[in-house]
Amino acid sequence: MLDETANMNSYAENPSGDYTLSPSTITTLLSTGQNVILQANNDISLLNDLIVNNTSGSGGILTLQAGRSIDLDANITTDNADLNIYANDTLANGVVDSERDAGNAEISLSAGKTINAGTGNVLLELRDGAGKTNSDSGNITIDGTVLANTVSLFNNGSTANSNIIMNAGSSITASSSGNAITASSPNGNFLNNAGNTAFSTPSGRWLVYSSDPASTTEGFTSYNKLYNKTYAGNPPATISSGNHFLYSIVPALSVTADDASRTYGSADPVFTYSAVGFIDGDTTVTSLSGLLGSTASLTSNVGNYYTVIGTLASNIGYNINFTGSDLSITPRALTVKADNKIKTIGYTNPALTASFSGFANSDNSSNLTGSYSLSSTATTSSKTGDYAINVSGDLVNANYTIGYQPGTLTIIPIDPDILKAIDPVLSSNSNNFQPQVSSYNFDIEDRKKNQVPDFSFKSL
Repeated sequence: MLDETANMNSYAENPSGDYTLSPSTITTLLSTGQNVILQANNDISLLNDLIVNNTSGSGGILTLQAGRSIDLDANITTDNADLNIYANDTLANGVVDSERDAGNAEISLSAGKTINAGTGNVLLELRDGAGKTNSDSGNITIDGTVLANTVSLFNNGSTANSNIIMNAGSSITASSSGNAITASSPNGNFLNNAGNTAFSTPSGRWLVYSSDPASTTEGFTSYNKLYNKTYAGNPPATISSGNHFLYSIVPALSVTADDASRTYGSADPVFTYSAVGFIDGDTTVTSLSGLLGSTASLTSNVGNYYTVIGTLASNIGYNINFTGSDLSITPRALTVKADNKIKTIGYTNPALTASFSGFANSDNSSNLTGSYSLSSTATTSSKTGDYAINVSGDLVNANYTIGYQPGTLTIIPIDPDILKAIDPVLSSNSNNFQPQVSSYNFDIEDRKKNQVPDFSFKSL
């Protein structure tokens, strides 16, 4: 490819004149690998096919620049070279202001016509016309077919509703493994009237930057969606993988937390909330992630606290207006239970004790004020059976609701083996006799030695 670029007609060269160029004049240069730039202060119309064929390599880069519109009503084959189309060009780029007529600037590819850039890239850009008296902008409209490595459609026109339109029957196929197709219309929207086949990116992905889903015709059946995104602020390199619609609108979502409660020492519950303001069929599941939090900690005392937004956020770009609610921490149940005890008939009651269940946060009985007492109706003369161990008290801690639970003192008969060793007759009715001793430990070693304690008995 030659290093120089042929400028076949510049903005400043005969600025008010009209030119008709034969396609062969342009293709002859491009087919030698030479780049070609063609400029017009008003409009450029391609009425005949432009087919480049460089037998020793790729064709040259073709650049068309117009002060207003460019109408492509013919086929273009670049022989794997890039094609750059710029409409509504700026005063700074050389457009002669007085020669740009009033009216909306547009770029169009007619139905039945094909741009085939092979492994080259295609750029269709409608600029903002900065500095010119007439800079109104319109649409980029595709009615035909575009084939290339990458395709970029940029409608940067400053007039409202400067859209990118894919009409029925049109298609763009891009072979790149990266950002194969990019479309951006910051002051307009993307209107896909061609349906799911409008874009084909077999090895890469497509990205569409549009203004508002309410004014966008998406047309595709499967894609990701993000709000608060513009091409200028969030270029393709910043967007996660996959096909995307990227909207500049920032929808507002009102999230209101529901009141909640938990007991002292327990973890916060999963806070629930209501959300209002979804658009475009979005839901809580598709739009929000994370959890609400609270001003309380695990060790917070009984009282009222508040829910906070925590990690809740919109993973697709909603602005969240959050209203918190109350979190009430209530006392925890604490039980003082008399421990169950067992004694042999005729013995004195064992020491009565109690256990605590329900403490949290490393609390223990030292965190309580007040006292408790234990008692039982069983005595040394009580018969075998179960007797209550009562517990009561005035223990207090604001973080606990304290309850008392009785235990059981079970009186068991004297060991039949002991009675039998003393008197076989007595042993048959051991429940009716009570040893006149305060205590005695008769263990297995006594039995091995046939040692039996001395007892005296009285009838009960």
